Amino acid sequence: EEDLDFVIREFIKRFKLSDPPEMIPWAREVLQDTERVIGHKNIYIVTNETQEGVRKRFERDGLTHYLDRVDNPFQGKSKEFHKLATINNGSSFIYIGDLVSDGEDCLEARNMGASNLQFYGIIHPYAMCNEESMRQFIESNGEFAKTLNNLEELSRIWKPQ
Repeated sequence: EEDLDFVIREFIKRFKLSDPPEMIPWAREVLQDTERVIGHKNIYIVTNETQEGVRKRFERDGLTHYLDRVDNPFQGKSKEFHKLATINNGSSFIYIGDLVSDGEDCLEARNMGASNLQFYGIIHPYAMCNEESMRQFIESNGEFAKTLNNLEELSRIWKPQ
């Protein structure tokens, strides 16, 4: 335990020096397509990443246009999801995440009253949770959760059935 502070400081130092992870395939195209359909002001990027980390990624990936749409909620994503879902007058509000904890935060926001919130759990090689965990969560919460095998599938949301 006496080395814990040193280890944490060393981790933070190395983390800040490391390159951000690669962008999920099709993320840029899906974001741009989504903006064309629903408008810039209706896009929200909710992340636990620091503003510095987001800026670094967005500059690298040519997405600085979306920096004004980023929220880094200090008190957790569920409260932010609840706020965003309820200010949209009951319109469908979709969060796309690659962590089971994203889905759990959506569930918590729904339990607080954000019944218009839907979760799309994306399964991809970069995800920080395994595919089986995500599929189990979605199966257990099918009333508001769906699986995305890749971001290209999102185009079905924006196209009339």
